[in-house]
Parts: sequence; structure tokens; C-alpha cells
Amino acid sequence: MRSYFGLLLLSLLSPIADEAKPAQVSLPKPLALEMSLGDALRARSSTRAFDPARKLAREELGTILWAASGITRPDPAHPQGGKRTAPAAFEAYVIDVLVTSEEGTFLYSPKDHVLVPHATAGKKDLRAEIPRTGWLKDAPVLVMLVANLDRYPAQVRAERRRDYSHADAAVIGENIYLAAAALKLGTVLTADAKPEAGGLLGLNENQRIVFILPVGHANAEAAK
Repeated sequence: MRSYFGLLLLSLLSPIADEAKPAQVSLPKPLALEMSLGDALRARSSTRAFDPARKLAREELGTILWAASGITRPDPAHPQGGKRTAPAAFEAYVIDVLVTSEEGTFLYSPKDHVLVPHATAGKKDLRAEIPRTGWLKDAPVLVMLVANLDRYPAQVRAERRRDYSHADAAVIGENIYLAAAALKLGTVLTADAKPEAGGLLGLNENQRIVFILPVGHANAEAAK
């Protein structure tokens, strides 16, 4: 009898637990970026005013994240799932791409092209809490580039790890710029994380937010 009631209680509580846990988000196949490289370079610009009423389509977000650090040449034997859109020093891929929006905070998985709920902040919208600058929260999505310095090979000195992580993140940032230009979206590269932002994401001493890029539709009226 005890066993029966134990199973009954577990069955009643399980849906509550499942509901509280944010779900993994599958992303659509990246859109074809048909704008030429030359045109994308000419169209690339920095946007600092976003229309908070216009959301990103799931296809747009998936394309931005794929451009940032997605798989271009799948290889099941490769530990990272294949070659990516962005090069990385020592092929260590120390930069994690995180996204925060009204849906919560997620880690982009290049290998599976999905958004995985963040371990500690999965249900939280951190757009108003991570950056110093208030206008960033008007963008529907903030893309955070987080360095994991302990992924570099042991022979890389500590000061060089910081240098390499900035270079790795900058390449990803430029990819986001060019994809945004092709999709007629706005973005800007910022180093705008609050000192306490790492704590909000549960980062350890070997992790740091390098850059934050808001992504969304430009506010045409504010730009005038």
C-alpha cells in the first residue's frame, strides 16, 4: 500500500517538476544568406536603438546563432561535431554563445543546433540585469560571448589566454554583424557586462563574458 501511494505522489509531482524545468529549443535550419559578402560588408553597421515591439523570428535567431559559431562541415568523428563558421585558436572553441530573452537564458549547442536551458538561469530573462547600458534591454535578444579560459592547451600562458579569447570572440562578433546585415537586422558589439553579471550566470574564475551583442530590428524613429 505504501508503495502504491508513493508512486501516486510521484506521478502527481512529476508534471509540476517538468513544468518548472525550461525545455530545450530546437532551431530551424539556417536561412539562406543570399546577400553577397561585398554587399554585407557595405551594409554592416552598429545599431544602438531597437524596436522593443518587434520580436525575432525563430528562423532569424537560428540563422544568427549558426553564423556565430555553427557547424559548416559536419564530422561525426570530430569532438565538436565538425568545422564551424568561426575559426578558433588551437581549435579549442573556448567561446560559448549564450542567449537571453523573454523566453529565458540558453546555451547554443552548435553540434545539435539547439538552445539548451542554462543550468542556473534557464527561466530568467537577464536583458535588464547583465548589461550596464539600459537601452540594450530593448533588443529582443542579447547574445553573450562567454570565454572558458581553461579550454586552452596547458602550454598557453594565462595572459595569452585572455588575448586569444578576445580574438576568438571578435571573429564570432563579426560573423553576427554580417549575418544581421544580410537579414536586415541590427546589432552592435559591446563589452558592457556588469561586474556582477558573471555571478548571475554562475561563471567560475576561468570564465568571463567577453562581449554582448543585442540583436533585433532597428528603431527607425530613434535613429532619425
